[in-house]
Amino acid sequence: MVAEVAEELGVQRPARIWLWAIPDSIVKRPTPWRTELWLGLPYATEMTVQELRAVVAHELTLAERRRAPLVNAVYRLWINRVARIRPGTGSPKAFLVEAATVAQAVLQEADQAGARLAGQEAMVSALLRGAVITYSFAWFATRYAGPLVKWRSFAVDLYPGWRWKLRHDLECDRGWERIRPSLLEDPRPACSFAQRINAIGGPTAAETTEIPPPPAHQVLLSGLPEAVEGRFSRWYVEQALQGQHRRRALSAYRLRAIRFRDVSPDVWDTTIRQQLDKVLAATARLRGQPTATPQDVIAVVRSGQATDLIWDHKDWMCNHPAASVCALFPVIHRALRSAGYEYANPLRQRELVAPSGDRLDVMGLAERIDHGERPPQLPPSLLEG
Repeated sequence: MVAEVAEELGVQRPARIWLWAIPDSIVKRPTPWRTELWLGLPYATEMTVQELRAVVAHELTLAERRRAPLVNAVYRLWINRVARIRPGTGSPKAFLVEAATVAQAVLQEADQAGARLAGQEAMVSALLRGAVITYSFAWFATRYAGPLVKWRSFAVDLYPGWRWKLRHDLECDRGWERIRPSLLEDPRPACSFAQRINAIGGPTAAETTEIPPPPAHQVLLSGLPEAVEGRFSRWYVEQALQGQHRRRALSAYRLRAIRFRDVSPDVWDTTIRQQLDKVLAATARLRGQPTATPQDVIAVVRSGQATDLIWDHKDWMCNHPAASVCALFPVIHRALRSAGYEYANPLRQRELVAPSGDRLDVMGLAERIDHGERPPQLPPSLLEG
């Protein structure tokens, strides 16, 4: 496929093609006369073949344009500086705006090449699905694999777990209205996917993103052998996650392999407790109190002030449908766990099982409280106040 795309474009064929752990694609140039295509495993398993053709056409065209030393220097300046900017932190420097103008023109030219080769629909779908893949994998790895590093472990089934979450647990569908703006409307220079989609022509970004992209069919790979994906998982944890825990002086070779199903519930409970501590602290700040209780969090939500809570779920990736659900989730979860509820599935932590065997959806309970209800499954004391 890559050779065919390169021939159709009339550009240099990559000397080597790599699958790598990162949810992205890139052409690298180890020497001035030699290029390599690095394709993320998540792209290979979750994009259609036609979308991958569009991605390959985009990357090869981008690499061809970056052969010009000046274009390459400006593009590198843009991509290195823009990565340090957090959206909403003020106006960028004038030189970065100028560099972004060059970067945007080069990116749009590469997008147009993908559209000509694979079709407008495939190129737009590749942009959107690529953004969803990158977002969802980063969220999943941080949320489910990140806590294991503190316990000196890594999830050997990181990639299969993410695929299940994306395909069967509909990770992005539930909070699509909340996720969509962060995917499409990045205010940093030349980072707006909506602008790139609109520039391709055809349906606008608003029209094409009313619903999340459905699971892909006719993909390039269903996955890699378990041992290979396990090595990918270890590498990803070492490179992308372990840096968050440098103070523990962990080394990748010291991390033990574990499957999600074998992780102790204490690991997940620790994460939820940390979330609860953060939302309690945010509630106390909002109300001008030294401390806050779970009942205070519920009162804030019922008063319509959930969006005023300043904590990491306000800015961080989150697939909850509303800020109120974010705030209530750890409150309800901890109350039910303390009452003896167990996890039904370690990768579906919103669902808990009562001692009687009944299953409860924590997110659904949060939405009911947000609507003013008093779910009978929850301790009355939690809903008082």
